[in-house]
Amino acid sequence: MRNTVSGDVSDGSEVVQVGTVHGDLVLRSRRRRPSRRAVPPRPEWFDRARRALEMRLCVAVVLLIFVPTELILLGGFRPQGASDEVIVRLAVDKLRLCASEIVPAPANCPQGAEAPGAQTVRWELVGDPGDAVVVKWRHGSFRATGKAVMVLHYDTALGGDRTVVPFTFIATGSWRGGDTRIEYMEHIDAGFEEEKHGFELSRTAVAEAIRAGFALCTEARSSPMPAGCPRTTHTPVYRDVDWSLNADPLINWDMRQDETTGLVVVLGNYSLALRNREEVSARPPHYTLSGAYQAMLIRAEDGSARLLEIKHLA
Repeated sequence: MRNTVSGDVSDGSEVVQVGTVHGDLVLRSRRRRPSRRAVPPRPEWFDRARRALEMRLCVAVVLLIFVPTELILLGGFRPQGASDEVIVRLAVDKLRLCASEIVPAPANCPQGAEAPGAQTVRWELVGDPGDAVVVKWRHGSFRATGKAVMVLHYDTALGGDRTVVPFTFIATGSWRGGDTRIEYMEHIDAGFEEEKHGFELSRTAVAEAIRAGFALCTEARSSPMPAGCPRTTHTPVYRDVDWSLNADPLINWDMRQDETTGLVVVLGNYSLALRNREEVSARPPHYTLSGAYQAMLIRAEDGSARLLEIKHLA
């Protein structure tokens, strides 16, 4: 008589199968496959967010393919018929208009300077203010940013004086075809480092301009010397005097070309002697004006070096 037994025996992780082969009892072991857990359905907001992201990616790809890169970087689109060149020209015209003002800090203009005791004031726009101007567009409006240099000329009770005023400006407005104009212009303090081009001066040209400037200052027959020459708050007031250099002001000097303003700045040392005209030149001077100086120059339209001022440094 033969008994046959079959079935499974399990301890939860391993299954033992019981059976017979040719009358013999056989146990076979096999691993139980873990049961799959049910995955909960995704919430609706997840699908909506995914579709929105896919749509934005598609729009970004279309912009990168069909829209000029510079328009994306500028943050907007130029209206049809608009151009950066027109806006730069309008900005320069506005600067020229501001240069016609006769006050030290005119309203609706970007320039301004302190001129204590000024009796008459005149502004002068120098250099190339239209160079390195950056124009940005947004929804038909524009914003032009650049750097310019003006010279403030003014008279005081002690004579004429001047100061060089570099500044950063912004000009804004909306494109209206032939009626486009600068609606607002002001000075800003934020850093603007766009570099100008073609303003460089040779070291030889700069040295010649500074020597000529000091020679012109020593031709003065009064004290203080004329506008653009070095002076201090302690410079005495005299008439009928002679000025002379005690040494070459270019013995030890350094030159720096400022790419953002277009100015060439020179640092050096000087010493000037003041004598009454009736005094013998061999006698000690009545007064000595000396110290470090800063000279500021700019490239003129004909390419020559124009000396704007020689300023005494405290």
